[in-house]
Parts: sequence; structure tokens; C-alpha cells
Amino acid sequence: MSHAVTKKGVTLVDYQSTGDGALKAHLDNNCFVIRVPQSAMTSKGALQIHPMIGVSDGAEHLSQYLATIALGESPVLAYPGSDVVLFVCSGSATVDINGTVFSISEETGVCIKPGEAFRIINNECEPVSMNISVCPPCAEPLVTEVMPDGFDLTAPDRVQGVDEGKREEMGDRFFQVLVDSKSHGTPVTQFIGEIPQSRAAHHQHPYEETISVLSGEGFMWTDKTKTAVRPGDTIFLPRRQAHSLECTSPGGMRLVGLFYPSMSPAINY
Repeated sequence: MSHAVTKKGVTLVDYQSTGDGALKAHLDNNCFVIRVPQSAMTSKGALQIHPMIGVSDGAEHLSQYLATIALGESPVLAYPGSDVVLFVCSGSATVDINGTVFSISEETGVCIKPGEAFRIINNECEPVSMNISVCPPCAEPLVTEVMPDGFDLTAPDRVQGVDEGKREEMGDRFFQVLVDSKSHGTPVTQFIGEIPQSRAAHHQHPYEETISVLSGEGFMWTDKTKTAVRPGDTIFLPRRQAHSLECTSPGGMRLVGLFYPSMSPAINY
């Protein structure tokens, strides 16, 4: 691994192998950016999965996995005691949550309540790619072939896609909350956002956060380090880690973010 120091004294960090096929750029403290190629995924039938963020990475409140589902059905997955939030990065399918089925498609958020299980049913030729976020963190899902009963009727609507009417402005950027305490009764906030070719002001949040780049390229900056980011990269930010995300693409950058506990994405310091 090689490092280069920029003119402002910030170290440009390269990606290095994690030993399990993924690549990771380590920034200040426990902040990092991870890239997971398809070759690093572990197969469980039609499901391929790889952990991206967990307790071993310094996370206290969340864990996150990258998953793809080929033609067919995934096993039934459960993360006991945790709120689970999915984000469909690409493809379309259905999600079965304790026997209740919803259609899902690209840029859709899905809320799964504590005690529930789910599986993804893909009837299309193209694989479905998604992030699985778990709060509080869970090292490994329970994997079974039997779907339990007991869908939580206190939150009957579990799916939210992009809705231009619900987006909010934040300076020259915008975001739309997909899942949070108000919409789905979960302590997790998931949002989708878009930023123009620019660099945000340096700031910090009172929560752990993960950001996945959907389109566009740029840099993630922390206090003394920065690294290049591109579509497919996922960023982990510990609580109160000062940072700024820079977009260098003329067409802007699109991203999905998630944090715990639930509050507005506009809150920063």
C-alpha cells in the first residue's frame, strides 16, 4: 500500500486487501471505505453475501452486508432482536416478510421489524443487489428454509421508493428519507440523496453512519486523510467523526445513507 501527502497535509489513502477478497481504505480513527467484488461473496443457494461493516470494524450500533440474489429464492434470513433495513441497489424482486409479500425495485427501501424474518424472491434473469443493514449489529444471520408467522401489523407498509414530492433540500444538495421512526416506527434512518460537483463543508454527526455510492465519483475526506470513492463503495463513519464528501463528477453523485438512532440527515455539527 502506498500513501501520498496532498498539498494541504492530508494523506491520500490507497485501498488494500482485507484478506477475504474485499478492499478497504482506512481513514482517521475507525472510518473506512470498503469495496466488495463479486468474487468475495459467500454463496448460500441463490444468495451471495459479504459483511461490510460490523463490531470487528469498530461499529457499535450497526452492521451491514452486501447481498446479491440470483434467479430463484434466497434462504429465510433473520437477525434476532434487531431492526433490519434493506436497500435495493439494482434489480427487481419480491420480499416475503413473515408471509406478507411486497414488490421491490431499484432504489427501494424496506423495513423489517425485530423478530421478523425475510427472503428475497427473484423471478428475473438479472441478479438483485442490495444492502442489508442491521441495528443493533448482528454478526451472522439465522438462515433457515421455514418462514415464521407473525407479521408485525403495527407497520403494515414496509416499502418506500423514490418520491420527488418527499425530497428535502439541504443547501445545494437534496435528500429523501425512505425509512425512519415516523414512517415505519424503526430507530433507523435510511435516506437517498444527490450532491452536485462540489465538496461539502467539514462536519460531524452524533450517530454512526454508512454511505454507499450509487453513481458518480469523488473523495471521502476526514481530518488527516482522504480516499477516492466510486459507485459500489461503502463508507463507514463512527460517531462524531469529522468528514466531508466531495463529488468530482460533472453529473453529480447519488448515494444512499443509513444511520442509528433515527433523526434528520440534516443534523450535523
